[in-house]
Amino acid sequence: KNLRINKIAHDLKVDEKLVKPSLDAEEQPERLLSVQDEEVTVEKYISDEVQKKMEEKAKEDEERKLKEKADNWRERALDLMMAGRLEANAEEDLFKDLARPDFMNKDLTELTEDEIRLKHDFEKKEAAFLEEREKMKRALEA
Repeated sequence: KNLRINKIAHDLKVDEKLVKPSLDAEEQPERLLSVQDEEVTVEKYISDEVQKKMEEKAKEDEERKLKEKADNWRERALDLMMAGRLEANAEEDLFKDLARPDFMNKDLTELTEDEIRLKHDFEKKEAAFLEEREKMKRALEA
């Protein structure tokens, strides 16, 4: 729920910090006898043998990633068509502005009949888009 609330707050450009509830150490008796990695302040000792194995594994992983990246048509298609995400998000599209055609900046006397018709059509689409955006904003605020 907090992730959704944070996303809505970000979409509405609200700078409200949400409290993230967490349990104290006294509320978790199993943590009493265990040590977390972040609690240890001394650097972990790594032997030469283990260091070599880690370097070899990192090198193999890097080579494997390069091979996968070289011929991954699915990833390329996803990046190209949907900006790297699998699901379309209508909420994000509503917060983007419509692209105005170049002829919209001209004076009314300089426009042709087709451009005037296109201008009126665009203004209708823009009004509907802004109305839909306001509906979505009110729904998110509720």
